[in-house]
Amino acid sequence: MQKIQSIKDLIHNPIFQKLLTDHPCLIPDDFDWKAYLKNSADLVHVYEFSTELEAKIHYVLYGKSEYRNYKEKLVDKTFSLKEYENILQNYQFDPKIYKILNVDLSYFTDEDATLHFLRHGIQEKREYLTDYKYNDILETSSKSIAKIQKADILLINHASSLTGAPKALVNIYHHLIKQNLKVLFVDILPTNCLNVDNQAYHLNNMHLLKQIISKSNPSKIYSNSLNIYLLYVSKFIEELKYTTLYFHETYNGFSIFTNDKYNNLLKNQPIYVVTEKIKNEFISKGFTNIHVSPPFLPTEEQSKIDLLKHENIDQPIISVNGKNRLDKNKVIIGMCGTVCKRKNFDLFANLCSKHPYVQFLWIGADPKKVEEKYKNIKNLFIVSTTENPYKYFNILDYFFLTSISDPCPFVVLENLYMNKKIIVLDKNIHYEHPKEKLENFIILYDHNNDLNTISRKLKNLNLNKTPNKTTQNIDYIISEFSAPKIILDTI
Repeated sequence: MQKIQSIKDLIHNPIFQKLLTDHPCLIPDDFDWKAYLKNSADLVHVYEFSTELEAKIHYVLYGKSEYRNYKEKLVDKTFSLKEYENILQNYQFDPKIYKILNVDLSYFTDEDATLHFLRHGIQEKREYLTDYKYNDILETSSKSIAKIQKADILLINHASSLTGAPKALVNIYHHLIKQNLKVLFVDILPTNCLNVDNQAYHLNNMHLLKQIISKSNPSKIYSNSLNIYLLYVSKFIEELKYTTLYFHETYNGFSIFTNDKYNNLLKNQPIYVVTEKIKNEFISKGFTNIHVSPPFLPTEEQSKIDLLKHENIDQPIISVNGKNRLDKNKVIIGMCGTVCKRKNFDLFANLCSKHPYVQFLWIGADPKKVEEKYKNIKNLFIVSTTENPYKYFNILDYFFLTSISDPCPFVVLENLYMNKKIIVLDKNIHYEHPKEKLENFIILYDHNNDLNTISRKLKNLNLNKTPNKTTQNIDYIISEFSAPKIILDTI
């Protein structure tokens, strides 16, 4: 039998050639093999595919599950990219960057990615910008892979940002290296925001990730959140034997990302989630090896917050209408995160007009993603993404988690540690912090995510600038969230 050493060998194996001969129904009637190769340029360059047979076998083995396009692109008579050149220039749009930043679009052609951005991406507030140009990203990724050495543990990140799940993975990284383990942190692309030394970059490319895993030869893999590894987990069967999956999402988020197509493959896989409620959701769907491990705020991070929260805010914080300064003598309600549907920026912005004497401060937003209808609000203030959100948390009277769904938000842990008054929406946050053990941990019940209902409940709170009188919130974080729970027991 022919020895299979690569995907190229697999495609040339007579078993699969006979499979196509005996089962022609595996290939769609309208399959255009030349178009398939043209639309799969990322693979053509790697594996030098060039024939009809190679195209068809690759489609059956990989392309179908990767939703690769096998049809010749027709000219879209109703949509001319040339008409939108100015818009694309204003956004500094690069389709290659857009595909890297959006894992579900990673195998789009450049044209498809551009059309998607114009038709959907802008409205969906998709990520499209990064600190590096595309060629610089490729060069940096190539250099990082060339330097890879044997690793004890490989961590796979899903987002190159300072948001909750990546920060949780960075904390795991630092916890592991303190144990003298060789840890490789595999990020999507280069970034200046994550404090990690030993890195490689997978660019949301399954084949690059395969190469990184092969070269580092880890004893253990931790796959964080909904990433490229999970999207094509059926292509990592051997690697799954030593992989732990860590999800910061609800089962519904997992289900939407995978379309439930990997449930049978993963039903006995070690999976960690952040709350008991989410654990029970997975168990009800037939998963048998589910554990709870919430994110943690290590003592080093606590010390960092203690220091950074006192940093001066050098520039005045101006309202989105450009006319008013943030008035620290008024009650300040804050929220932190990207401008997206899940974080519910719309609710936050719409509360402004109903509470005109409250200052609403959103931290970490991209001003370009704020809709025009909100840009005349006089008491809405926005701070762009910052490496030090703590100096802004420090001026808040209340931190209000407006998210429609947030499993165990890291930002709530940070604000509890900073002894802030916290407001959350019942059922929208999935981690049940013990209200009776905390000071001013306020849960709004029976709201149905309705603006008027939530506004009325806020008015009934008698909002004020009186700070917490005890250290209950700080003590709770130090006691319960200073070290990782369970997830690292598998090492």
